[in-house]
Amino acid sequence: MQNPNSILNLVLIGFHHRKGSVVELVYPSLSCDSSDPTHLPYPWRHLPALAIADGAHNYTKDCTYFSLPSIEKKGDSVFGIACYRQADSAVSWCHHLETSTSVAWTCTMNVSPVNFILGIISQRRNTLGKAER
Repeated sequence: MQNPNSILNLVLIGFHHRKGSVVELVYPSLSCDSSDPTHLPYPWRHLPALAIADGAHNYTKDCTYFSLPSIEKKGDSVFGIACYRQADSAVSWCHHLETSTSVAWTCTMNVSPVNFILGIISQRRNTLGKAER
């Protein structure tokens, strides 16, 4: 059993100008039968769309909160926070992204069995975002 105060998974989502939101990494991996580090279980198939939702291009950064069905305990839910931001596509960490515009969107997502920890994560990320400027 996971520690109830822990983060279950970290997910990195990027935005591809042709494919839309794409999972780039899941840690720890949720794949039990393949070596694909981006594999998501079927109940979480809409996770990329939850991370960088329609209209995200209207904001430089934002966070979204959501719930997902638990993949460990049937009938339970887990909670997520997705924090995304726009970045100049010329910066070094964006070079691997295929972009047709001058900005790239990237999103980090935390999935937790408890929802109160997500507010703390959101506050910490906002503090870090201010320090980056």
